[in-house]
Amino acid sequence: MVSDFRKNIFNNAGFTLIELLVTITVISILSAMIFMMSNQGEKVSLLKKTAYLLAQDIREIQSSAMSAKGVSCGTSETKIFGLHIDRPGNSWDNSYIIFADCNGNNLYKPNPDNDILIKKVTLKSDFDLIDVVLATGNPNNSLDITFQPPDPITTINLDNNNQEATIKVVLKDNPTQFKNIKINTAGRIQIE
Repeated sequence: MVSDFRKNIFNNAGFTLIELLVTITVISILSAMIFMMSNQGEKVSLLKKTAYLLAQDIREIQSSAMSAKGVSCGTSETKIFGLHIDRPGNSWDNSYIIFADCNGNNLYKPNPDNDILIKKVTLKSDFDLIDVVLATGNPNNSLDITFQPPDPITTINLDNNNQEATIKVVLKDNPTQFKNIKINTAGRIQIE
């Protein structure tokens, strides 16, 4: 009886090569799936962070306009601050500019009008500013949003009919993942 038990154990000891290969394959597939899912989750998290940073910069511009601190523009001082996004060709530039509006025209014009560039922010290479939509639906080649004291008064592309602008930030490799930042003339900034 004992010898039958030993014989049975020693005859069935170990795994076959097929069993080992199947196990290794299953573990490899599961590991690859987990890795891919965590990488996509990380990009979605970075997309949220990028949208919140853009909204935070817009809020900073608002608060700069509400503060008593101005920026020297040669012989004068301005308290009008803005955000500028350019569309040089068929696609929007992957950056935005924060500026002080020295001539008070509510547009960013760097050289002849001497508007002062405060900061240029370039999005990470994984993201695109895919679209800027105005409430009137008018096509534009740039977006200028300015804030001026005391409330602050919000101006969107010099058009009194533009009550709102939407900036869409998209993941390059997955266009279904995006965030919209909406700014209206009441100064409300919303992330969707």
